[in-house]
Amino acid sequence: MTGKDAYSRAVSGTGIVDPDQDAARRSELNALVTMNLGSPLDSRTFDSLALIQFELWATRNELNLGLDAGALSPEGYLARLNSALRVAMERSEGLLGRERFEAIFGETGRQPDKLVDRETFLAEARGHPN
Repeated sequence: MTGKDAYSRAVSGTGIVDPDQDAARRSELNALVTMNLGSPLDSRTFDSLALIQFELWATRNELNLGLDAGALSPEGYLARLNSALRVAMERSEGLLGRERFEAIFGETGRQPDKLVDRETFLAEARGHPN
């Protein structure tokens, strides 16, 4: 079975019908890890990685609310999101070590500021009703 097959099976085979986002996110993260490493992480390491990701998702949700409410400018949103991404990637690398980090997150993990294209985001945000 290829890594992509393992990922697809793990995500589709979770049996999650209830839109419980935390459980779905854990399953997706576990599938991503297993696909890229070839085996799952030990439960303690996985739980720590999931916590880092959950904190990042919570931060992103708060930023989205601030942007939607007009309390945050698009530039401020992007700066804070990029900062949160950087911190999450640094924490993840510290937890996993360089080799496993690179296997899981690849180039995106090394350059999280490039995850969101600044010009595209700002152009779309200008048309965003606040």
